[in-house]
Amino acid sequence: MWSIVVLFWLQYHLWLRYSAEENNVAVFIQKHNSYLNLINRDEMIYGNKRKNSIAKSIWKCG
Repeated sequence: MWSIVVLFWLQYHLWLRYSAEENNVAVFIQKHNSYLNLINRDEMIYGNKRKNSIAKSIWKCG
């Protein structure tokens, strides 16, 4: 009996966590969407290597 309860609780907990992560990704995309213009501008000025470093730093900060 307890194993069934634990199984359902675990599934519910994982579902909540997954839906929360989906929302965080959507917020992250909206929040950092303006950075895409900066990245594209830097690519024109500095080239692709600079773009990758800025994108990685933004990803870490987010």
